Amino acid sequence: MTTLRGRLYAALGVCLLGFSLVLWFAGNRLLDALAHDLVAAQLDDAAAALLALVEFDAQGQPVLVGTAPEFDTPFSGHYFVVRAGSTEFLSRSLWDESLAVEPSAIGHVDFTRRAGPQGQPLLVRSAAYVKQAHQIGITVAADLGPVATYRQRLAALMLGYTAALVVALALALHVVLGLSLRPLDRVRAALRALDEGSAGRLDEQVPGEILPLVREVNRLLATLARRLAHSRHALGDLAHALKTPLQLLDDDLAQLPAADERVQDARERTARIGALVERELRRARLAGAGINAARFRFDEDLDDLCATMRQLHRDRHIDVVRHGRPPAYGDREDLHELLGNLLDNACKWAARHVRVDVTPGPPLAIVIADDGPGIADEAVALALARGARLDETRTGHGLGLGIVADIVAAYSGRLDFARDPTLGGLAVTVELPVDSLDGTAAG
Repeated sequence: MTTLRGRLYAALGVCLLGFSLVLWFAGNRLLDALAHDLVAAQLDDAAAALLALVEFDAQGQPVLVGTAPEFDTPFSGHYFVVRAGSTEFLSRSLWDESLAVEPSAIGHVDFTRRAGPQGQPLLVRSAAYVKQAHQIGITVAADLGPVATYRQRLAALMLGYTAALVVALALALHVVLGLSLRPLDRVRAALRALDEGSAGRLDEQVPGEILPLVREVNRLLATLARRLAHSRHALGDLAHALKTPLQLLDDDLAQLPAADERVQDARERTARIGALVERELRRARLAGAGINAARFRFDEDLDDLCATMRQLHRDRHIDVVRHGRPPAYGDREDLHELLGNLLDNACKWAARHVRVDVTPGPPLAIVIADDGPGIADEAVALALARGARLDETRTGHGLGLGIVADIVAAYSGRLDFARDPTLGGLAVTVELPVDSLDGTAAG
């Protein structure tokens, strides 16, 4: 899943890489230009010095009065050719070689690159001058090798500085992004707290860019809370309104002759109606995997349920043990109803032992097993039916597993029955979807 942080890092990384490449390319071009200008300036000075050293005698013949020392050493990397009329002066450094470069037009300076007497790269400057009414062509050249070596050192130094700059910019961007996205991290933490039921709304002290979103979430949460509260209050009123007439009807039937079969049938049907009404009311009160509800905490709530079951069945000495400690999940009332019914059924049928295994998942898996007689495959559908009871000698209205099935369906989960290989009795497996990021109810 692509995150906003990842997208920003990718975009800024591409921009930083592009900036580095442009900086590297521009820096190399700048170094090339600086190297050329440096050697060209030296050649300008050498040409001006040579022009000053050219004199003409009384007969008008050109005379070169001395040269700089670098032109006297063979293959020194500094060369010149001076042409005045038919006379040509070559630097001793050429060692009988020639640059073979035609002089430029008067007033124009040409720079070219060519190989020197020993194949070294040269920058050659050619220009033509007029001195004492005589045209003089001066060509000077310098070896680019030393300058290229120095340029490579500067390039390596620039590469190091560029890399250091890129790393510094990357760290700065990391810090800036972290500080900029910190409000989003706080909102995410607040959403997790909201989902776990430890908070009722989001804090609106956030940047203006996400404030409308936070306000809209708070508005939806308030609306959901009002509707849920109204629904549960209405269901409570309905339960009271239905139970009272049914109880009065049952009291009236109790005053009729008990030997009358029709009275017994009517009382049984009244009890069945009451049980079904209770089941449907419980089913309607399910919160499902919604938000803004108190979460079922396995560390506390499941331990309390296990302790309650031990107390309820203390006369039979039922041992209830649990394994696994996943994070908080679902609606607290829903999970209390789900696990309470499963544990109660397991304790009723168990001989001595009941085991609860909880695996975080995803999906969240809850296995409740006992060492009782188990359940036949053909009896599973009957156990899930409304008001059905597998054994009339057991107390209750037969609604437990039906309510369990309703809760599992409300969470889009899965319910499975099998024989436990260790205890030998019934093993009821409940699988509920889990958000892999938060460990909470998905959906």
